[in-house]
Amino acid sequence: MDNKNKKSADTSNEQKLGVEEQLDRQSKALRNRKNHGPKKKYLDISFSWPMLILIGLATYGISFAMGKSANVNTASILWFIVISYLLAIFVYNLGKVIFGLIAGYKVSLIEILGFQFNFAGKKFKFRFTIKNLFELHLKLVPKNVDAKATFMLFGGTVFYAFVTIILIIVAQFLTQTDSILYIYYGCAMGALVVVYEMLPVKLDVFNDMYYIILINQENGKELFNKLLMAQSQERAGEFVDDFELESVENSRLKPESLLYKMRKEVLAKKYKEAMKTFEKIDYYSLYLSDQTIVEALYELMYTYLDQGFSKDAEKLILLLEKKVKNSADLFTTPYTARTEILMAGLVDNSLDQVLVKRNAFIKQCLYFGPTECVKKNIELARRGISKIKMAHPNWKVYNLPDNIFENKEDQDDED
Repeated sequence: MDNKNKKSADTSNEQKLGVEEQLDRQSKALRNRKNHGPKKKYLDISFSWPMLILIGLATYGISFAMGKSANVNTASILWFIVISYLLAIFVYNLGKVIFGLIAGYKVSLIEILGFQFNFAGKKFKFRFTIKNLFELHLKLVPKNVDAKATFMLFGGTVFYAFVTIILIIVAQFLTQTDSILYIYYGCAMGALVVVYEMLPVKLDVFNDMYYIILINQENGKELFNKLLMAQSQERAGEFVDDFELESVENSRLKPESLLYKMRKEVLAKKYKEAMKTFEKIDYYSLYLSDQTIVEALYELMYTYLDQGFSKDAEKLILLLEKKVKNSADLFTTPYTARTEILMAGLVDNSLDQVLVKRNAFIKQCLYFGPTECVKKNIELARRGISKIKMAHPNWKVYNLPDNIFENKEDQDDED
């Protein structure tokens, strides 16, 4: 072996050893999560279940009082609950949009009953996803980093209070007792939406007050706006702008930026750096949204599988599946879709699932269009399919079409 090849082999072995050391550290950290990361404080405790119980009891109390006062049947009460909440959600989010427009924001995404209206990027996108059938989300994006975040986040509460006052005034001029009762109790029921968003606690999907507290504690208006811009860029299928942060320490907002750093490291095949970044993500997981953690786990999964660490990926998949199942507000992108192809072939070892995930990836690419980010993920997906073919030489795994965006129909011919 000449000196050049020997040097290359030594470097490869050193990198392999370094990765294995990282795997060992990560495995220990994942097993001992209670003793890992910053100490939990009030803002780090999830109140999702107490909030659910509180809202449930309040809903029952208001509807019970409504039933007694108006003397209506159970079916009418159920319709009253549904309509009150839907109207309250509409009014609250309309307030955020109105105040957001004044504060320097615009609508980036509306998701309702599985329908996604995606305004991110230059072209409007629409799709229906059955798995998000019961989710309601509104996403705003700032026009610049100086947009007034607190003003926007308080917008829903202020507008709901304004509409409630108008309705109560109107009720004074009504003569039908039942109509007056519906207005009073409907406003009270809808106010629970405001309670959900304005109670100063942490929920699985962070509420508006949680962000208001963080922004003011950390003087983080600019960073918060940059994070919203990054999310919007991903929903447009584009690369995320770089975050210029010296450190993510002593902050609950800054660690969110680590996902985008890890994304770029994986795309550049800098796997050792990507795994180090994941160690930081895992360390600060107490501060991160479920969506960020899930996306980071997908990136780590690709890193493992592309390097041939299938056994470690098998251990990781249980944690990933649990996080995906318990997480709301997930937005599927080519990043996750290309990783799922590898998972199907090298962890689940299912040819049927490989073909399903391959076709799902193609649909994701067509949805986002031929952006540079999507093209880079196509490159990684092709790399993953090649590895699946090597692991399962007897499988008939179709390559991705030569030009996905010209061939709209899925191709089943081998290249």
